[in-house]
Amino acid sequence: DGDNATRANMTQSRGRLIRRIWVRESDSKGFPHDLRFPNIRTLRMSFVPIEPLLLQGFFNFMPTLRVLDLSSSRLKELPVDIGSLPELRYLNISHTLIEALPKELGRLVKLRQLELRGT
Repeated sequence: DGDNATRANMTQSRGRLIRRIWVRESDSKGFPHDLRFPNIRTLRMSFVPIEPLLLQGFFNFMPTLRVLDLSSSRLKELPVDIGSLPELRYLNISHTLIEALPKELGRLVKLRQLELRGT
């Protein structure tokens, strides 16, 4: 209906303004995984039980992301679209269940720090 369309447009507009997001475990169920954040620079989702399917395609619309913290998230693998983050400088996947890094990580030419402790 019209109200839902208006609400969706307002939410999407807010997504364009957001630069930093910290998601706590308690917030994760209501986190809008379908939003686009074209101006986001920092995304911290440590200790959030992230489902791999939710991350597929999630990073394609974050061209300005510089800091990504997925530590202690129980992830088993990084999505291949991790390579679509041209500005990423810091990636923390410490204390996850990730055993191998995708080859797409090689496209992150600005990556300066990769945290892997306990992984």
